[in-house]
Amino acid sequence: MPARMRQSGGLRRMRTVQLAFYFAHARRKFWDVQVATKSPTAAEALQRIAMFYAIEDRIGGLPATHRAAVRQTDTRPLIEDFKPWLEARLLEVSKKSGLGKAIRHTINHSDGLTRFIDDGRIEIDSNTVERSIKAIGLERRTICSSAVKAAPRHGPCRSSTRQSCKTSTRGTI
Repeated sequence: MPARMRQSGGLRRMRTVQLAFYFAHARRKFWDVQVATKSPTAAEALQRIAMFYAIEDRIGGLPATHRAAVRQTDTRPLIEDFKPWLEARLLEVSKKSGLGKAIRHTINHSDGLTRFIDDGRIEIDSNTVERSIKAIGLERRTICSSAVKAAPRHGPCRSSTRQSCKTSTRGTI
C-alpha cells in the first residue's frame, strides 16, 4: 500500500521510492578481478556491460521517453541474457573468490541495476554526478587541512557553497 500524505485538504498518493543501483559499481568489481587475474569470465562480463554502455552513449541527451523505448528494444534483451549467464558462471567459480563476489554482487542487485531500463530518467551509472561533486570534497579537504587561522570554521561552508553554485550552473544537479 503506497504511503499517503495530507496536502491542501485532500489525500494524495505518494510514489514509493525504489532504489536504483549503478552498473559502474558492478563493472568496477569485474575490472578489479580482470586486472588481478586476467580472468576470461571477468573479461566477457566487461564486454557484455560495455554493450549496455554503447547503447547509453547512443541515446544520451535524448528525451526520457525515447531513452526508455530504446532501452526496451535494445538493452532489455542483453540484460535478460546477462543474468542467466552470470548464474551459470557462478556455478563454475568459488563463491569466495573475487570473481564469485563480483558475480554475486551483480546478481543480488539485479533489480536495482536494471531499473534504468524502464525509466528513461535514470542513468546507467552515477559517474557524471560523482565527478561533479568530487571537487566539493577535494576543496573542503584542502581548506580543512590548511593552516589558515582566519575563520577556520567558515572556510568549508564557503567552499561547499561555491562548489554547489558551480555544479548547479552547469546543470548537472
